[in-house]
Amino acid sequence: MLFRDGLPEILPPSEDGVFKSTFTRKEAKPALLELLSDILSRLLKDVAVRNNEPPINDIDAKREVFDINCVASDDQAQMDIEIQTTPMKGDTRENEHKSFRNRAVFYLSDLHANQPGRGIRYADFYNSYQIMICNYKVFSWDNELVEKFTYRNERGRQLSDITAAVFIDLTQADEIAKKPVAEMTGIELWVVFLAKANDPEYRDVINEIIKRKEGISVAYEMLTSISADENERARFRSRRMWQMDREHEIASVNYEWEKIVADKDAIIAELRAKLDERA
Repeated sequence: MLFRDGLPEILPPSEDGVFKSTFTRKEAKPALLELLSDILSRLLKDVAVRNNEPPINDIDAKREVFDINCVASDDQAQMDIEIQTTPMKGDTRENEHKSFRNRAVFYLSDLHANQPGRGIRYADFYNSYQIMICNYKVFSWDNELVEKFTYRNERGRQLSDITAAVFIDLTQADEIAKKPVAEMTGIELWVVFLAKANDPEYRDVINEIIKRKEGISVAYEMLTSISADENERARFRSRRMWQMDREHEIASVNYEWEKIVADKDAIIAELRAKLDERA
């Protein structure tokens, strides 16, 4: 399928299944390594993906299958990466996306509690990172592009940095893309790529980014290969239809509930009016 400029359509790398397909292939290791290094602000020597099966076809299965769970070769740090494209059911900025934030804590706790092997001393535990790449605003405050949370007290003193929940805000891509590519940091380049690689209006910016950063060049090569694969496109369409059906069901339930409430309010108002007449 082609865009209006005659170039091939690219699937969105910020969609969870496409993201996993892009970064878990054997040839994509340089891209994954560079992405993690930029997110964690430290140079990783090597990384191994521990759940490298392709995204499943059964869209009704648990969403967690789309995460990327990996381990660093140098210090055995554990990292779990997940893309979140839409808010969880019931979450809003008004309730500070409580379910999503609590889920991140749960995933991080589970990841850290399941240290590989037995007989490990507490002092020898590996670092664990839960990385949430978000395509919507999660925090109510004016957050940084990368927000990293560790254990600290009210005065800011750290108990431990052995675990960290890391949030990446893709919604800042529009503003970042206004900067010259040469002035973008490593993580800014990744954010623009993940948020805009499939948008034809940003094609020139993406091409500049690809030339500047080797890891993104590898990721883009994987992405174009995936986008040309009819099976991958079919899985993407299936996931998108499932998401649309889910949103329709939620909207329908909300509509029916609002209708019930409105009918109830009308009945109450009518009864009050009758009581007022009798009085």
